[in-house]
Amino acid sequence: MTGYIKKTSGCRSMHIAHYFTGLKINACGICDHCISEKVIAISREEFNSISGRVQEIIKDGALQVDEILVTLKGIKKEKIWKVIEYLLAEEKYRLTRMEK
Repeated sequence: MTGYIKKTSGCRSMHIAHYFTGLKINACGICDHCISEKVIAISREEFNSISGRVQEIIKDGALQVDEILVTLKGIKKEKIWKVIEYLLAEEKYRLTRMEK
């Protein structure tokens, strides 16, 4: 169990389940390690690159977010979302409701 205390990554629930039962379970998604692994780090260079590409894509008109995500293949969608959320929060762009 000292491994549990010293462990700095990986799901704590998985570690406990394996220790007591030998079973391999899926990550819980709610322990401190699972939550910290969900945090997406993005460097200033990545942010500027993604931001520039997003701005280039939408300069000619409104696009749906899923269209932006498809256009920026190869970049993690979580990073794209982070940039889009920032641009919206800074009021660089605004969302519009799509008519049905």
